[in-house]
Amino acid sequence: MDNMQETVAIFAMFSFFGYLMECLVIRKEKGYFENRGMATGPFLPIYGVAVILFTPLFEPIEHSYLLIFLLGAVLATVFEFTVGRLMEVFFGRVWWDYHEKPLNYKGIICLESTIAWGVIAVIVVKFALKASLFLVGLIPPFFLPIIAIGFPLFYGIDLVYTTYEQRKEWNDEGRNQEV
Repeated sequence: MDNMQETVAIFAMFSFFGYLMECLVIRKEKGYFENRGMATGPFLPIYGVAVILFTPLFEPIEHSYLLIFLLGAVLATVFEFTVGRLMEVFFGRVWWDYHEKPLNYKGIICLESTIAWGVIAVIVVKFALKASLFLVGLIPPFFLPIIAIGFPLFYGIDLVYTTYEQRKEWNDEGRNQEV
């Protein structure tokens, strides 16, 4: 990722890929589609943030599948737990629940997901990041600034709107419970 515009494009791609992956996993587990994002649009920025933050940490070990797996499993699990706790603080709930999974901690992390994060780290470091950098290279140079400004703007507006609507819904639920 040579510049900020490419970084935003990679962030957007992995936010979208993370959303797709989670929707497919939930579809398989529950048998129905469920919007996995915090906002209305098809993005899970936790995946984009993780790729941007953690990619430099993998460069010294990119030759070893095992080390990538182990580091990815640990980093992503710590990240997932931290994000889950922050969501509880700021939103009063977490968007996932592992209470039914074996070897879970407070329903926020579990062994199954830790193993999955390790596998995902290998896929991202060894294959997906290189492919996404290639795809970003195909974007016409005049279009990168549009993505760099447009994606954060779109997502920010979407997140503000969704947060407003959810708070309104939660307030309505609270009033209905009082009756």
